[in-house]
Amino acid sequence: MNIYDVLIVGGGPAGALFGHLMAKNNSKVLILERNKEVGRKVCGEYLCPQGVKLLDELDLKSVYKDFLPLDGMIIHTPKRSRVNTTFPNSHGQKNFGVSVNRQVLDKRLINLAHESGAQVLLGKSVVSMEYLGTYWRIETSDQDVFYSRLLVGADGRNSLVARELNLQLPNSKKRIALHAWLETKKTPPRKGQMFIFDKGSYIGVDPISSTELNLSLVCGAQEIRKYGNARSTFEHYLGQIKNELGVELTEDSKIHTSYPIEHNVKDVIGNNVALIGDAAGFVDPITGEGIFNALLTARMLFESINIANTCFDYNQSLLIYTEKKSKSFREKTFLNLGFQWLIRRSWLVEIIAKFLNHSQKRRDNFIGIIGNIHTPMKGLFRIIFS
Repeated sequence: MNIYDVLIVGGGPAGALFGHLMAKNNSKVLILERNKEVGRKVCGEYLCPQGVKLLDELDLKSVYKDFLPLDGMIIHTPKRSRVNTTFPNSHGQKNFGVSVNRQVLDKRLINLAHESGAQVLLGKSVVSMEYLGTYWRIETSDQDVFYSRLLVGADGRNSLVARELNLQLPNSKKRIALHAWLETKKTPPRKGQMFIFDKGSYIGVDPISSTELNLSLVCGAQEIRKYGNARSTFEHYLGQIKNELGVELTEDSKIHTSYPIEHNVKDVIGNNVALIGDAAGFVDPITGEGIFNALLTARMLFESINIANTCFDYNQSLLIYTEKKSKSFREKTFLNLGFQWLIRRSWLVEIIAKFLNHSQKRRDNFIGIIGNIHTPMKGLFRIIFS
């Protein structure tokens, strides 16, 4: 009988980091990843300054060592005013984010977990899970059966674990994300960019290298119907900014669709089971922090297990985890929802942009919130009184 201390469903950043931390702490860990190989996932490919700091604190600079830094963000309003921001310093130290290649990032993290002692099985799709009172019984599509004291769902916004345990809530079907990697003829600034359009659609731009841009368009599902298909919709919005970016959509350019762009859950824990990463809840990524949230929840769960110091019944640890997560994410969730409300009102976007452009400090404190350098309340206080 294959019995583990921890079985993790999903080998992305959340599952791999949690697996690494637990294996390094002498737990017997199994990671099941349904994909047969680690590929480049559709993602904004951005890690905020606090994500970089988190990896530094875990002595994992090697994970991002050769990714290019990002110094801030340039926000373009519907009328094309520019709010040019730079991440503010903390305690005299420069803050920076990084542009990542998800395939490289995910490979480094999954290799890290393996090197720490976790067993990693690729191409393993989970088909059933049952709690037997002491252990979870997990069966895969090839009829392998595993047992584990703790089950962790790190399987993304379409989480099977969340669905099977009735933790998932209905998701909104109003928004959709379209992604493309395009070559640029211009040297992009080492800053992320956000182009806001009328009625709340926007394109996030991440300069992965001096020649490649990651572009993510978020728009209403009705826009796809209006313009006929995903490609035509992407072309419509890209056409308004392509000259500025130095990009062109060619016949070979692939448009990837990401849907849904949010994942709602009623809880992140159950009986000796926990959700981390996107599986633990995900809101329209207007502030571009999906990878950071994955790493953060993985560390939170690990720290909660260490605090409770249990290895057979994890439920006390999980109560600590859910409290830590709720406290940490409460303000930012409201902020994300507030941004979504704001960008649908173009006139208000212009007013706020004008207010921020009164001083560099205002602009930088604003991006300090987006980059998780400041808490929302602390950042708003600094903006108002700067």
